[in-house]
Amino acid sequence: MKSKCPCPVCLVPLEELSQLAKSFPTCTTRQAKEALTIYQEKKSASELILKALGLWPVVVSFNIFWKVENSELEEAVSFNHLHALHDGLFGHHSLKELKIILSKLPCKYAVQLEEQYILPSIYFAKRS
Repeated sequence: MKSKCPCPVCLVPLEELSQLAKSFPTCTTRQAKEALTIYQEKKSASELILKALGLWPVVVSFNIFWKVENSELEEAVSFNHLHALHDGLFGHHSLKELKIILSKLPCKYAVQLEEQYILPSIYFAKRS
Protein backbone atom coordinates (compact mmCIF):
# COMPACT_ATOMS: atom_id res chain seq x y z
CA MET A 1 0.00 0.00 0.00
CA LYS A 2 1.61 3.27 -1.09
CA SER A 3 0.70 6.29 1.00
CA LYS A 4 -0.86 9.33 -0.60
CA CYS A 5 0.51 11.42 2.30
CA PRO A 6 4.01 10.18 3.19
CA CYS A 7 4.77 12.79 5.86
CA PRO A 8 4.24 11.61 9.47
CA VAL A 9 3.52 15.15 10.66
CA CYS A 10 1.33 16.77 8.02
CA LEU A 11 -1.10 15.62 5.34
CA VAL A 12 0.89 16.89 2.37
CA PRO A 13 -0.05 14.84 -0.70
CA LEU A 14 2.82 12.98 -2.35
CA GLU A 15 2.51 15.00 -5.56
CA GLU A 16 2.80 18.29 -3.62
CA LEU A 17 5.89 17.57 -1.51
CA SER A 18 7.85 20.30 -3.28
CA GLN A 19 5.22 23.01 -2.69
CA LEU A 20 7.01 24.89 0.10
CA ALA A 21 4.68 27.89 0.05
CA LYS A 22 1.61 25.79 0.88
CA SER A 23 0.45 24.72 4.32
CA PHE A 24 -1.19 21.38 4.97
CA PRO A 25 -3.24 20.13 7.92
CA THR A 26 -1.51 18.24 10.71
CA CYS A 27 -2.07 14.53 11.21
CA THR A 28 -4.08 14.06 14.40
CA THR A 29 -4.62 11.34 16.96
CA ARG A 30 -8.37 11.67 16.42
CA GLN A 31 -7.96 10.80 12.72
CA ALA A 32 -5.86 7.75 13.57
CA LYS A 33 -8.40 6.54 16.15
CA GLU A 34 -11.29 6.95 13.69
CA ALA A 35 -9.38 5.14 10.95
CA LEU A 36 -8.53 2.30 13.36
CA THR A 37 -12.19 1.98 14.35
CA ILE A 38 -13.23 1.73 10.70
CA TYR A 39 -10.44 -0.79 10.05
CA GLN A 40 -11.62 -2.97 12.92
CA GLU A 41 -15.22 -2.86 11.67
CA LYS A 42 -14.58 -3.42 7.96
CA LYS A 43 -11.06 -3.69 6.61
CA SER A 44 -11.96 -3.07 2.96
CA ALA A 45 -13.77 0.17 3.83
CA SER A 46 -10.72 1.52 5.64
CA GLU A 47 -8.16 1.09 2.87
CA LEU A 48 -8.78 4.45 1.17
CA ILE A 49 -9.02 6.28 4.50
CA LEU A 50 -5.74 4.81 5.74
CA LYS A 51 -4.04 5.62 2.44
CA ALA A 52 -5.28 9.22 2.51
CA LEU A 53 -3.91 9.67 6.03
CA GLY A 54 -0.61 7.95 5.27
CA LEU A 55 -1.33 5.20 7.81
CA TRP A 56 -0.76 1.44 7.75
CA PRO A 57 -3.35 -1.01 9.09
CA VAL A 58 -1.56 -1.99 12.27
CA VAL A 59 -3.83 -2.90 15.15
CA VAL A 60 -2.53 -1.78 18.52
CA SER A 61 -4.34 -3.35 21.44
CA PHE A 62 -3.25 -0.66 23.90
CA ASN A 63 -1.90 2.84 23.29
CA ILE A 64 -1.24 4.69 26.54
CA PHE A 65 -1.14 8.08 24.81
CA TRP A 66 -4.72 7.67 23.64
CA LYS A 67 -5.83 7.21 27.26
CA VAL A 68 -4.59 10.64 28.41
CA GLU A 69 -7.47 13.12 28.38
CA ASN A 70 -7.06 16.32 26.33
CA SER A 71 -3.64 15.31 25.03
CA GLU A 72 -2.58 16.19 21.53
CA LEU A 73 0.34 13.87 20.85
CA GLU A 74 0.82 15.32 17.35
CA GLU A 75 1.68 18.70 18.91
CA ALA A 76 4.42 17.17 21.06
CA VAL A 77 6.80 16.60 18.14
CA SER A 78 9.79 18.77 18.95
CA PHE A 79 11.98 18.03 15.93
CA ASN A 80 10.91 16.54 12.65
CA HIS A 81 13.75 14.90 10.72
CA LEU A 82 11.68 14.63 7.56
CA HIS A 83 11.32 18.39 7.25
CA ALA A 84 14.61 19.50 8.77
CA LEU A 85 17.47 17.20 7.76
CA HIS A 86 18.72 15.56 4.61
CA ASP A 87 17.13 12.31 5.82
CA GLY A 88 13.89 11.40 4.14
CA LEU A 89 12.57 14.04 1.80
CA PHE A 90 14.88 16.97 2.51
CA GLY A 91 15.33 17.60 -1.20
CA HIS A 92 11.63 18.26 -1.64
CA HIS A 93 10.99 20.27 1.52
CA SER A 94 14.03 22.33 2.45
CA LEU A 95 16.68 22.14 -0.26
CA LYS A 96 15.03 24.70 -2.55
CA GLU A 97 14.72 27.20 0.31
CA LEU A 98 18.34 26.64 1.28
CA LYS A 99 19.47 27.25 -2.31
CA ILE A 100 17.56 30.55 -2.40
CA ILE A 101 19.23 31.71 0.82
CA LEU A 102 22.69 30.61 -0.33
CA SER A 103 22.28 32.37 -3.68
CA LYS A 104 22.02 35.68 -1.81
CA LEU A 105 25.17 35.09 0.25
CA PRO A 106 28.85 35.15 -0.73
CA CYS A 107 30.07 31.93 -2.36
CA LYS A 108 32.25 31.02 0.62
CA TYR A 109 29.14 30.10 2.65
CA ALA A 110 27.95 27.59 0.07
CA VAL A 111 31.43 26.05 0.02
CA GLN A 112 31.51 25.91 3.83
CA LEU A 113 28.09 24.23 3.94
CA GLU A 114 29.18 21.64 1.41
CA GLU A 115 32.47 20.90 3.19
CA GLN A 116 30.99 20.67 6.69
CA TYR A 117 27.61 19.04 6.14
CA ILE A 118 26.90 17.70 2.67
CA LEU A 119 30.12 15.86 1.78
CA PRO A 120 30.57 14.15 5.19
CA SER A 121 26.96 12.96 5.20
CA ILE A 122 27.29 11.52 1.70
CA TYR A 123 30.51 9.77 2.72
CA PHE A 124 28.97 8.20 5.82
CA ALA A 125 25.77 7.29 4.01
CA LYS A 126 27.76 5.29 1.45
CA ARG A 127 29.76 3.47 4.12
CA SER A 128 26.81 2.12 6.06
